[in-house]
Amino acid sequence: MFRRFSMIVALIATAAPASADGDPPYLKLAQALGAPHLADSTGPADHSYLQLKFTPDGQSAQKFTKLVTISILKVPTTRADTESAARGVIVRLRDEVKTRHAQIQTFDESALAPATLFYAFSGDGDTSKGVVYSPQAGYVTAAQVDAKNGGTISRADVDKLKNLLVVPPR
Repeated sequence: MFRRFSMIVALIATAAPASADGDPPYLKLAQALGAPHLADSTGPADHSYLQLKFTPDGQSAQKFTKLVTISILKVPTTRADTESAARGVIVRLRDEVKTRHAQIQTFDESALAPATLFYAFSGDGDTSKGVVYSPQAGYVTAAQVDAKNGGTISRADVDKLKNLLVVPPR
């Protein structure tokens, strides 16, 4: 467990700088979305991919009312490679949603660079809203909020996600 936590800290530290209080931005996002508890984390030893799942206190990644999932993909640092990887993540997400036969409410993909996406879909009693973007060259991030079992995704939650799509020029 400690080794996996160390991997998480190492990858998050390279993906974005910590704030003045030392918390990584992904933890701050999960907290702002009402899910401060790190319930699960997965990723290979080479740190090329990391998925973090946050829930409200007392809930798990399997049984939750709200789940915030942050996925970070490490890619080559050229602008073209990062853009290509971001488009690939968007295409894979679209394919997965279609395979699951989810009801798509929104799939608002940017036509121009940088590749970004806001999406909303539902199925099997689960509602999902999220974004795909690149916070900096070399990283593609997907941030998603899921609600089920009586949980809700507020307009403020959606606004916080959409604010992530306003990324500074690289």
